[in-house]
Amino acid sequence: MRKKIIILFCFFIQGIYGQNYAPDIQQILNRGVLSVGMIDEQLPPFHLKDKEGNWVGIDIDISRELASSLGVKLEIRFTKTFKEVIDLVFSHQVDVGISNLSRTLKRSQKVLFSDPYALLHKALLVNRRKEELIGVEKEGSVIERLNHSYIKIAYTRNSADAETFADLIFPGAQKIEYENQSDLMASVEKGEVAAGLVEEMTMKLYSKTHPEKIIDVQPLLIRDVEDPVCIALPWDSRQLLFYVSIYLKNKKVPLDVDKYLQKYEEVLLKSNK
Repeated sequence: MRKKIIILFCFFIQGIYGQNYAPDIQQILNRGVLSVGMIDEQLPPFHLKDKEGNWVGIDIDISRELASSLGVKLEIRFTKTFKEVIDLVFSHQVDVGISNLSRTLKRSQKVLFSDPYALLHKALLVNRRKEELIGVEKEGSVIERLNHSYIKIAYTRNSADAETFADLIFPGAQKIEYENQSDLMASVEKGEVAAGLVEEMTMKLYSKTHPEKIIDVQPLLIRDVEDPVCIALPWDSRQLLFYVSIYLKNKKVPLDVDKYLQKYEEVLLKSNK
């Protein structure tokens, strides 16, 4: 019995001194892979496919750079929703979530968030032909006019808009949930809803790729509602969080997202024809 205890103690000591780094960093190094959770959806300029079908964009660049800095390979695990990305991070099925993730109170109950690497705002696509909005042009007036029980506001399921922003900006309006942004945009264009709550980049991309629809759909930036985009980490990966924070500081964040949008503009215009 004593011999078994000694053997177990030796293995314990070996395990402690065999680690050169904090446990959350060491497990990535031992595995030789940085596992990243990301939604399998084109969200320019954060992640999208180029003309060869390869994933490119801000999130792809950050993922590759982080893996390279650790001296390991990159593995991206794609999901269908943002919620699934957060769930993968929470359950340690991936090391980090890098997927244009908004930092929200609800998500912070499950995961840690880095400093923002992009600082955006929420936006609206407003149906100009809705009777109750005719003649209203100023930003504040539009938002106030939309915040009534007879007004329908669209948002996408399992998004930060669903969790936080829809109720924050339009507490008095009817909220209509859509499976994806394509359905949301179609609903706005048809006048089935008065407006759709979207991200700043979605609004700008819509304006670039659908100029013929701007006569009926008004893009509107909500400047007083910030939407910080961050990297999500497991709740107990504090050393990895510190590492990521230093990496982002060296990268001089927040990034100029508009420059990335211009970089991929040719790809975006072709893919939306």
